[in-house]
Amino acid sequence: YDDNYYENLVVCPINGIVTAVKTVETGKQVAKVEYINALGQKSNRAFDGMNIVVTKYTDGTTSTVKVVK
Repeated sequence: YDDNYYENLVVCPINGIVTAVKTVETGKQVAKVEYINALGQKSNRAFDGMNIVVTKYTDGTTSTVKVVK
């Protein structure tokens, strides 16, 4: 590891074990979440049953997962 590896971690001074993370940084922000049911209908709320959840981020990327409500 480089010298900055432990900069964002809380390390126990007695045994050197990492006990926490000081800050959490993320580069992505959610722009829109869309739910699509088995019939192809879209909504901003989850349908009962199976949903395809499409999350669109401000950087232009998307993620897709299948969930059952």
